[in-house]
Order: sequence, then C-alpha cells, then structure tokens
Amino acid sequence: MTLREDILTARDTQQDKHTIAEKYHEKRVKAIREDGGPYNSEGESGLTVHIIDLDAFESSSEYRLNEIDEAYNSIPVLSNPYSGGRGRGDTVKHTASGPGVATTTNEDDVVRRYTHIANVGIVEAATLDIVASGEHGQVDGPHIGASTLEGILVERTARMMNVIDNADIEGPYSITFTLWGVSGVQFIYRGDGMPMFGTTAFETDTVAPFGIEVESAIDPVELRDALAEPLSNLWQAAGYDSPQTYTDGEWEIADDLGI
Repeated sequence: MTLREDILTARDTQQDKHTIAEKYHEKRVKAIREDGGPYNSEGESGLTVHIIDLDAFESSSEYRLNEIDEAYNSIPVLSNPYSGGRGRGDTVKHTASGPGVATTTNEDDVVRRYTHIANVGIVEAATLDIVASGEHGQVDGPHIGASTLEGILVERTARMMNVIDNADIEGPYSITFTLWGVSGVQFIYRGDGMPMFGTTAFETDTVAPFGIEVESAIDPVELRDALAEPLSNLWQAAGYDSPQTYTDGEWEIADDLGI
C-alpha cells in the first residue's frame, strides 16, 4: 500500500486514537523495510520515527497543514546532530500527500534519509543503514553510537514537532520510533574522559518500544524526559541496566549538542 492508502485504511479502524497511531507506525515500518516508503529508500538497517497528530485520522483532517516556508531549510532529516549541520535534506521531494525532503547517496542516488509530512498532520522520518560497519574506526564490528542515536531521536524529533506546530498542527502528538536490522549490533557509549565501551549487543532484529503522547511541541530536553521510558527500553534491549546518558533527571549529552 502507498502512504496515502495506509492513512485512509487507518481511518476505518474502530479503536482509540493512540492505538491507531501505534498500529499505523508498525504498518509503515514494514512498508519502509519492504518497499522503501514514499521515496523507495534502501538499507539493511534503519530508524523510523512517526510524529502523529492524534486528530490526523479523523475524516475531516484533509489539508490541515499550512504551507511550510522554505521546506528545504525548515524540515530536518534524521542525521547526526554532532556533525554541526542543521540536518537538512539535499533534495525537496514533495508528494501528493504533503511536503518532504531527502538525502541521497552520491554513488547511486538512492534515498538514505527522508522526512515526509502528510497534510493531515503525520510526520514520517527514516534514516537507513544506521549501523556503522566498524571497518575504519575504533570499534571492531557493526555498531551504533548510543549518544548519536539519542541525539538523532531527541533533537531532530523536537525540531520536526516545531515545524508542524508552526504549520498549525497543534497536537496532541503520538511519538513512536522503531530501530530495525540490529541483531548482533553493538550499542556503544563513550563515558566522560573514558575510551569507547559497550561489549553488549542487540539480540533481536527489531527494537520497538511503546510510543508516548505529548500535548504540544516541546524543547529537546523536555522531550528527552518524556521519552525516558522508551529510551530505557532501548538501552535494556542492548544489554544495559539503564541509559548511560541520563542520570538523576539530567541528560548528560545536552551540552554536547548545544541545547
């Protein structure tokens, strides 16, 4: 099914709004893995995030999204926030369902990251091939940097909420993420002044914590607090007892991200 068809199908579901949003997320993750989503993206692993206005599946929700000025500069993709960039895509890729941006590879012009915003108030963002090979770095074997992943999830998602909030999609929002293609992949973390460590790895192919609900757009630090439980589940799925980036309610990498 296309993205539009998935939205229309979800409208026929007689369940509470949050359950509909969770099931829509699951269905779209499957579509991205099997067919590449709206832009035929490709990758062996990935992270998918949905921000869904809980009124998006109402029959009256067509064309609720106001025009987004300078979509190329405004809509972020799920890129590494430590790189110093603003997380822009390199190509504007609007569809009949709404605006979008994407990042493609230089070699084969395949989409590796994208963010699409459906007019009804649904953000779908994905980054493909999120697992680093370890061939040219300090870590031996496939791995994901924990601080990088949290930064992507939190900082970029908070910015996406601001974009749709400014376009008059006012919430409340369901926020759900799934990490996939990660069986056997190390989840590594560098402590303050310490070498890289993290000998444990994900044992399952897919990590899909339950989503959360927030009333409106919030800043990254507040969003990290709101995501405390699903992110704890993510760390635990990688073999840790608890997140190594979050102590006594303080998100330790916030200063590194400049937020």
